[in-house]
Amino acid sequence: MDQTSHDAPAFRRWLARMAPLVFLATAACVAWRITRGVDFTDESYYAIFIDEWFKEGIARTPFLVLHQVSVLIVYPAALAYRALVGSSTGLILYLRCLYLVGSIVSALAVVRFLRQAGTGSVRWLSGALLVAFVPYGLPAPSYNTIGSQALLLACATFGSAVLADERKQRTWVLLAVSAASWALAVMAYPSLLLTLAVLFACAAFVLRPARAFTLTYLSFAVGAHVAAWGLAFGIFGYRRIVASVVYQSQVVSTFNAHDALARLAEILPRGPGFALVLLLAAGMGGVRHKLPVAVAASIDSLLFLSVLFGPPALFVASHDAVMIALLGGLTVFAGLRRGADPRTKLIAVLYAVSWAGGFGIAATATLALYKFSLGALLAAMIAVTASAELGIAKGRPRLALVPAATLLAVVLATSMQSYYGESPSANKAGRVRIAGGAFGGLAVADNDARLIHIARTALGQHERPGDTIAVLGRFPGLYLLSEARVRALSPYPLTNLAQPAARMATHAHYAIPANRPSLVMVHKVVQFPLINPFDPDFDRWYELRQSYPTPFGSLEIYRRRDS
Repeated sequence: MDQTSHDAPAFRRWLARMAPLVFLATAACVAWRITRGVDFTDESYYAIFIDEWFKEGIARTPFLVLHQVSVLIVYPAALAYRALVGSSTGLILYLRCLYLVGSIVSALAVVRFLRQAGTGSVRWLSGALLVAFVPYGLPAPSYNTIGSQALLLACATFGSAVLADERKQRTWVLLAVSAASWALAVMAYPSLLLTLAVLFACAAFVLRPARAFTLTYLSFAVGAHVAAWGLAFGIFGYRRIVASVVYQSQVVSTFNAHDALARLAEILPRGPGFALVLLLAAGMGGVRHKLPVAVAASIDSLLFLSVLFGPPALFVASHDAVMIALLGGLTVFAGLRRGADPRTKLIAVLYAVSWAGGFGIAATATLALYKFSLGALLAAMIAVTASAELGIAKGRPRLALVPAATLLAVVLATSMQSYYGESPSANKAGRVRIAGGAFGGLAVADNDARLIHIARTALGQHERPGDTIAVLGRFPGLYLLSEARVRALSPYPLTNLAQPAARMATHAHYAIPANRPSLVMVHKVVQFPLINPFDPDFDRWYELRQSYPTPFGSLEIYRRRDS
């Protein structure tokens, strides 16, 4: 008998004790990571909605962007935080904590499903991978992360419900959780509704569960979506949501297939080596069962490690690694065949649904390929799990887990080192802890701390009680330093991507005197061409009060001439 096979039971017992500790250690690393770095762009964008709703309520805010619907999901928790703290101090750090909680909950749901599906040896490593993966290096609630986490939870609880139904156990709680998670996922990312349709199609033609199971799940899904969108339309109103869709489609051409293909053509030539790695990964998926475990583990590990050498192709190395992992499991699709056993079919269905989730999330994104990994994350975990289980079945459990451990190391290292909104040259060692305000509690780079201090000083000198404000420039996060109410159709300023219709609509909005803010903060950076939505009337409506140099360009404060 092979000595390795003889030692397998002892190794599994050791792994059963150590793997949960790896999961906890990973969560602890990410918990430390969320206290560091600051992003004045995308992360602040979502927090601005909450901060503004705190000031004047949802109904009175002027925003016309659909992303604010996804913010409703975390708003009740934000209200509880404000009730406890009494202000928005530390809001960004609190939202990051909500992100981490969502990541852990969805990961634990996947761990539970994998255990029930009989793939217990690698389940905690897979869960740790899900926690370690921080999309874009930005650990915060957004429509991206909420959609991804809700999708994971929905698929994992559905899988657990199918397994419970096989054992004649109660399923309605799991189905209700899955249906509610789908509603949240679609609320955050409406295009994921097509992914839910794929799940129902796979259930009907591949899994073929009992009729009562299917009807219960369908009823829960319909009820959850009606409740979620009924709430959204009830809060915002039909006209505002429709106006948001129209305005947002004018500001960024999200649904233009030509633009998406053009951006894809820009990405691929920058990473021909990565394209070769993806082809090798797909090839491994087809021949893995024929290779010795040591050979397969070595090739997988080298493919994962390759993303650390050279610039990432999909924004950050962890996205590249997830793409490699999910392509390495292409043979999982074989489980969809008619003769496969029920467990293999279920795994294959969730793998396929996760692929559909990748396409669903990427379908309406400007940088489509960058976002594919967010939806396909479960498929990558299933592929890694299937690879490990194959190696264990061949009697080489230690070697079988090497690729999963390597992938975890690559993803965690990327998440610990990638700070969205910071340049790679920023000094990550010498940081300044921000005291007070929405950014309170964060340890940020020195230049970011100086910008916060300068903007606070400027606003403190010029803000008056009852003021309203608009911020023009690359950093909408400056809104979070102001006590004034926002008067802008979107926290983001207009960019060169905006269509003429968006510029006309924005100027027409400000042509009405009641819509003009009393203060305008203009952040000028040479590398960021500024489109002033008040032009050509800006100088007639506003006068410059003071200009401040900052580490990132200049900051100018304008006051409305009649205020």
